[in-house]
Amino acid sequence: MNLFVKKCSRLKIFDVLVVLSVLTCFTSAPYIGYYLFGHSYALVSGGLSIGVFLLAYCYLDSHIDIWMKVVLLFMLSFIFYGCLMIIVTQELSDFRKGVGMAMKCIYVLGSCLIIRSKYEKYLNIFMKVNALIVLMSIILFLILLIGIQWPSTDFLKQDGRMHYLYFPLGATNARYLFGYFTFIRIAGFADEPGALALILTYLLVLNEFTFKSNKYRIIFFIGGIMTFSMAFMITIVPILYYWFRIGLFKIKKFFVLGILFASLSIYFVIQNDDIYKGLDTLIFNRFEKDDSGNYNGDNRSFAIPLQKQAFQSSPILGVGFSIDNVYKYNLGYPSFYSYLAMHGLFGYLFFYIPFLYIAVKYIKRNELLLLLAIALNYLQRPSIEEMFPLICFSLIFYSSSTTFKLKYDNGNNSIIK
Repeated sequence: MNLFVKKCSRLKIFDVLVVLSVLTCFTSAPYIGYYLFGHSYALVSGGLSIGVFLLAYCYLDSHIDIWMKVVLLFMLSFIFYGCLMIIVTQELSDFRKGVGMAMKCIYVLGSCLIIRSKYEKYLNIFMKVNALIVLMSIILFLILLIGIQWPSTDFLKQDGRMHYLYFPLGATNARYLFGYFTFIRIAGFADEPGALALILTYLLVLNEFTFKSNKYRIIFFIGGIMTFSMAFMITIVPILYYWFRIGLFKIKKFFVLGILFASLSIYFVIQNDDIYKGLDTLIFNRFEKDDSGNYNGDNRSFAIPLQKQAFQSSPILGVGFSIDNVYKYNLGYPSFYSYLAMHGLFGYLFFYIPFLYIAVKYIKRNELLLLLAIALNYLQRPSIEEMFPLICFSLIFYSSSTTFKLKYDNGNNSIIK
């Protein structure tokens, strides 16, 4: 009897660890928990990270595998770079960032122990929570579009932009009013629609390494489209090509009829001037060029000249992460050059240690196309030092070393039957 009670207690602890690890991921950028916690962010996220690690270390097998060694190398690289920058710049900004990165890696290491022990449960909860967030955001889009006034909490982000939290359905910082119609770019609980688009790219890739579920393909694809992100429109191309390569697109008559019906529906809907203006702002206008030659949907190109200037002034180690340099060189606008400017060629390589390891692991397989989609996103959002992408990479790594059987949602696994 005592043995049975101990086993039940141990199972409950495992379940709590899985849920705690998944929820802790939402306390880190690019989720809005990073902003909502304010000055308490480091205390909340750091405390949860340490808690996940200590509980996992105490109750689970704690041997260090090759992936955990990669994460440790990733963590130590940041700390080493931070110490180096103290000597060079006489400032603590980069060291503090290294310490913050170390806390996130401690969380990832603890989560790796949990994932190894409860892979199927962890993956199921992780994917279902994110799918639920996307579905709620789509519902929010439709509710606002038809004129229902859902209450929102408005707050100012650190970059000066307003953010609108429609609890519990979602949030966004892109809201437009045309006549009686309110249009939003869905952002889930990310800090902006573009961040959700990147999250959904990771989830689409993760799904192909694991479930290969049509339900997740459809939910995450539609969610990505409804972010109205230019980056998503580009990064989805390798994923679509991958789907084509593995034979997902088997076009049948009803699919052609469905496309025809959808096209006619859209045609009649946009006859309303207000709806047309909304769609034009969200979609077509974003791909038009302004007077300076930049696309309207591109809010980063203007910062690149100063970022290039910063990189050229210190190409090896970068100018550092000090507040003065962030404002002086527009480093707060993420791009390929912003991280080169901040960390130089030497520090820049540290950001890609986990990604490069996964890419080398799958270099001779079709899945490399999926990783190309993530690589394309790095041109706009080059940083992977947050919890979410590291957890995705961990789930991808352990998918090839676990023995459980994934449940497919259909027999032939075709997205279009």
